[in-house]
Amino acid sequence: MSTKLSKLQDDQKRRIETLQQIVDLQCQPGNWDYDSYNRGFANGLMLALSAMTSLGYEPLLEPEHYTSGEVTKGALREAEDSLE
Repeated sequence: MSTKLSKLQDDQKRRIETLQQIVDLQCQPGNWDYDSYNRGFANGLMLALSAMTSLGYEPLLEPEHYTSGEVTKGALREAEDSLE
């Protein structure tokens, strides 16, 4: 195997490992479920990792409650339904 190809593969492996560490951190409770931005950020990171590794991923769905206190779409729908 050529040295350039070997170096390229090593670089790609390190990038994937680094991205996996970032995904693991962002997907911890209190991070991804803090607010809708952080949930979207976690889903985007997982999508990027999936694209780099050709592995699928399951997006994080909206939690019942965000830890920041941000109101979820589900809670808004429930509130609207209760007004009817």
